[in-house]
Amino acid sequence: SQGFRVPCPKAQARLIEEELRSNGIPYRLFGGSTFFDRKEVKDAAAYMRFAVNPHDQISLRRILNYPPRGVGSSSIEKLERQALLRGIPFAEMVFQADDVEGIPSAAKQSLRALDGVLQRAREAYALGRNMSAATRQLLESVRLPETLRDDAGEAGRRRWGNVEFLLRSIERHEQRPGEERPSLAQFLARITLQNNDNNEQGPGPSQVTLSTLH
Repeated sequence: SQGFRVPCPKAQARLIEEELRSNGIPYRLFGGSTFFDRKEVKDAAAYMRFAVNPHDQISLRRILNYPPRGVGSSSIEKLERQALLRGIPFAEMVFQADDVEGIPSAAKQSLRALDGVLQRAREAYALGRNMSAATRQLLESVRLPETLRDDAGEAGRRRWGNVEFLLRSIERHEQRPGEERPSLAQFLARITLQNNDNNEQGPGPSQVTLSTLH
């Protein structure tokens, strides 16, 4: 079997992808990368993931110096070394940078500011409501909108438009019927869920292939 092929206008493809991921249905996008695998979307999601789970070192490493905040590779190496010496996780060591010699004061200040932004987002998410607004505040606080818009002209504005769609996707998650207290962790799990093995092997009997119409 070749699976299901769904031709759709490009503007509607993101909504279809959202519904497929929300319902755990594997799919692939013919001729391009899927919406939730685009860099700007993954960057925004990494901020949310680390705010929800402060032990998520993969997400932390993704956001640590993006947008650029003066935490270079030398500072990161010093933090890694100290984490090993002290026997604590890297994610914990990052926010104890004030105690580490050799890290520039500007980098330490940036990490303190990042910690504060993440703490505020964490507190907002714990309330279980207005998560889209809390995420927007988080991303604006780390200057992601202006970084994307200034990055490559019209292309940068399109990238921020993709993040805006992600924010609206969170709103739709919050409004889904039958969920007494929507969870951001649940939303992140839904948009991440994808059967990579099927993608590598081609569409299986229960996999949807999306092909956009221009």
